[in-house]
Amino acid sequence: MRPSLIHAQNQMNMLQISTIIGAANFLIFGILNHYAHNYLNAYVETGLAFALLINVAIGIHFNMLRQTSSVGLFLMIIALLFLLKTGGIAGTGIFWFYTFPPLALFLKGKYTGWVWLGILLAATLIIMLLQSGGHYSTPYSTVVIRQMLASLLATAALIHFYQSIVEHQQLN
Repeated sequence: MRPSLIHAQNQMNMLQISTIIGAANFLIFGILNHYAHNYLNAYVETGLAFALLINVAIGIHFNMLRQTSSVGLFLMIIALLFLLKTGGIAGTGIFWFYTFPPLALFLKGKYTGWVWLGILLAATLIIMLLQSGGHYSTPYSTVVIRQMLASLLATAALIHFYQSIVEHQQLN
């Protein structure tokens, strides 16, 4: 099998695995939110779980890796911004941001992955600036959001450099 086909198969496998893990988490947290009477969170998280599963089913059926991974990353950005707004369960929603860099960089590659990271970072930065001006509120302080963004960038940079090393070794 050619290296490009192997890479595409690995990307599709990663997309499928990450979707199953993500959908399972959304369903579990949707159920927990339902029992805690947080119905909006329950419905949004359950809806995201089903949207992710439908997206991958369509992607597999029509063999559309690029489009399916883009829709998956878009849904993930929506989910992360929702968790930033609501705080998730007991204010832990912000922790899920750290799942985004590995997925974006692996599914889209080192360079297009950074575009997706840029979209998430820009949206989060806008929310942080609106909050600091008193026009928006989240359960997190501006300092917490700023520190999350800094550590998210560091995480993404480490993944980027690791991918560069692996790619260089594969070429030699």
